[in-house]
Amino acid sequence: HHFAPKRPVIAFMGRLTIQKGVSYFLDLAYEVLKKIPDALFVVAGNGDMYHELLLKTAEGGLSASVVFSGFVRDEQRRKLLNRADVFVMPSISEPFGLVALEAAQRHTPVIVSKNAGVSEVLPHAISLDFWDIKKMAESIVDLVSQKELAERQVQGQLSDLAKQTWKSSAQKVQEVYKKAFLGQK
Repeated sequence: HHFAPKRPVIAFMGRLTIQKGVSYFLDLAYEVLKKIPDALFVVAGNGDMYHELLLKTAEGGLSASVVFSGFVRDEQRRKLLNRADVFVMPSISEPFGLVALEAAQRHTPVIVSKNAGVSEVLPHAISLDFWDIKKMAESIVDLVSQKELAERQVQGQLSDLAKQTWKSSAQKVQEVYKKAFLGQK
């Protein structure tokens, strides 16, 4: 039994911090709702920006369209990622971004910031500049309104995942961490 059975669900999952770009997620909600008025945006996670984001939601008149679920554990996590029509990770800085892989595994189209290391591992995910609200919003609208487009992306993401043997993943993760933390090429 799914929640909001008829509404398209767009999910964010992560700590509610500046780095995770969660306030951009609310900007996206504002834009997408102009085209898809019944879209539901789920913010899963907690963190120091919680109250600020609640306020921004209220001030933007988004309260009926944005749900703050708090931190979600394994079973709820899976349910949310299964239910989501699109998963968005608009991180300003993100050494890797495992939750994007999780979303891809659960057959959810993924949109990630170009700053997320995970985009190297998931070339079929849509990768955009985190500040480009217009393009991100357009991508969400396309994925929600064009089922076959979404399905093609899901299949592409699954093939990306299938190509990742653990060895190559571990190497990629290492490279990403080296770049992020040591500034090495």
